[in-house]
Amino acid sequence: MKKFQGIIPQELTNSIEERKCVLFIGSGLSSKVKRSNGKNLPSWSVFLEELLDWAIDKNVTFWSDPEEIRDMISRNNLLMAAQELQECIGVGEFSDFLNLTFRDEEVKPTETHRLINKINFRAILTSNYDALVEGGYSLENSGKMPVKFTQEDLKSISSPLRKNKFFLFKIHGDIDRPETIILGSRSYSNLLFRTPEYLNFLETLFTTHTVLFVGFGGSDPDLDYILDRLSSVFSRTLDRHFVLLPETKFNLTEKRRLLLDKRLEIIEYKTDKTHSQVDSFLNELYQKTENKVVSEKQADQSELKNILIISSQKDEKIQNQIANRIRKSSNNYQGWLFSETFDQTLIKKHFKNTQIGLVIITKNSSTSEQFGRELEYILLKESENRIKLLFLVIGEIDPPKILMNKLYTRIPELNENTIAEIDKMLKGK
Repeated sequence: MKKFQGIIPQELTNSIEERKCVLFIGSGLSSKVKRSNGKNLPSWSVFLEELLDWAIDKNVTFWSDPEEIRDMISRNNLLMAAQELQECIGVGEFSDFLNLTFRDEEVKPTETHRLINKINFRAILTSNYDALVEGGYSLENSGKMPVKFTQEDLKSISSPLRKNKFFLFKIHGDIDRPETIILGSRSYSNLLFRTPEYLNFLETLFTTHTVLFVGFGGSDPDLDYILDRLSSVFSRTLDRHFVLLPETKFNLTEKRRLLLDKRLEIIEYKTDKTHSQVDSFLNELYQKTENKVVSEKQADQSELKNILIISSQKDEKIQNQIANRIRKSSNNYQGWLFSETFDQTLIKKHFKNTQIGLVIITKNSSTSEQFGRELEYILLKESENRIKLLFLVIGEIDPPKILMNKLYTRIPELNENTIAEIDKMLKGK
């Protein structure tokens, strides 16, 4: 399996090690599973298209031209299209379609579904109707099935969060219980606004745990509804939540707004035809957190570091010169060297204690794609007032466009005279 090429935040791995992370799965995680007809399990939009075609074939009576529903789906008006389909198709017929789609004899758990059940998540939530998570759990636990709930169960039991046992929550219902299935916009609204037990459950979960969203495309109704309806809850959380998305889905300003407004940090991955980096991400997450427990004693023993030096791996000599200067400074600063192999550095372990980030821009770093990703990551931290950034440009180069509105210090080259500028920068802060 290829190495994950993105950045895995230390806060995320910490939450898993402390068993305070909940995985939230969207339809994308099942989209690589093939059915006997050769087609993959459907995404949200494809699911509605197939349901529409099936209903037309079954001579279901529609209020108007069914092609209008297809047009709604093509314009990504998915919840309204789903509501119209739900009103046209009876519960029994809809159950038949679910069984035809998700109980296909070729639909079996993949290594991905096994892998997520190896990671030490507190719980798994899914908006999917299939039983692939349960199947993956069973394969990893000698045939046992997970404790499973739907939104209907919350009306008669205490919250599953009150117990320390792992559980699976099917937030839009269970295929084994057709009456619990949530599909259209009216169903969503009723669930979120007229079911206090469900809303209380989500509020508690999002304010006490870190939530990792995987398998969402960035415009899924499931993700949009949760984020929009609970954004006021998110604003009260001390920590952030995370979503794994293809790179370039959002620009830096959009990422910043999601982080500040909804406490949602984006983890990006490089895309290919099979989205193989999703598996790489999950595998690396498992490797990093396997059998690790963070104790209070270990946390107390971690050293405090004030300054983080951020530069290209190719500028190791410059890194060392600046680090040595900082260590000798009367300000008694200590520095961390930060290379392009982001996820292998100590920044992740001690980032929360870092007060100042000293970003070194050279010809090497200004042309590095990986350095650019790392710089975006640090700038988002600055937006949360988690770190102060200082920028030092060395040589006659144009700084990255991302620094267009940032103040920076420029020196022609690094030597005994110009390195003193660093002291001025630090003392100025």
